[in-house]
Amino acid sequence: MMPGISRFMLSAVAAGTFFVVGCTSVEGEGAAGQAPDESAPANQPQIELCKQMLETFRSNAADAFVQLLPENLRATFGKNEFIGARKSLTDTLGEMSGYRLLTELKHPLVKVYIWQVGFARKSGDGKEIEQEILLKAIISDVDGKPQIISFVFI
Repeated sequence: MMPGISRFMLSAVAAGTFFVVGCTSVEGEGAAGQAPDESAPANQPQIELCKQMLETFRSNAADAFVQLLPENLRATFGKNEFIGARKSLTDTLGEMSGYRLLTELKHPLVKVYIWQVGFARKSGDGKEIEQEILLKAIISDVDGKPQIISFVFI
């Protein structure tokens, strides 16, 4: 457990963030047709967890996505919430075309990552529309293991 932060505080912060948005993004070739992000540190457990979250979102693997969340968050963001959030996002932006890590924000207690996430869809006249949004993912080590505390599209 992290010094100075209780499970209750982590749960409250996470639940508040999920009520604001409650969705996540995915990886591939890089955001909106860009090359893969080679600069993301390999084998850093917190970044790998973010990548797993993005990949399960991309592949529409609701059960796998929900299993990445801590047990207390599964009560507010389960399979049905995943399905609804993903449908809403893909209906608006299209399918995820890629992602890349932009930066890690400084925070004394948690890891805060900002990801650039690309989406692509066809317009009414058949032209490809590419869009990008940001994903903010907050990861904390709980009992020595990285856990998703919250995530939100910006």
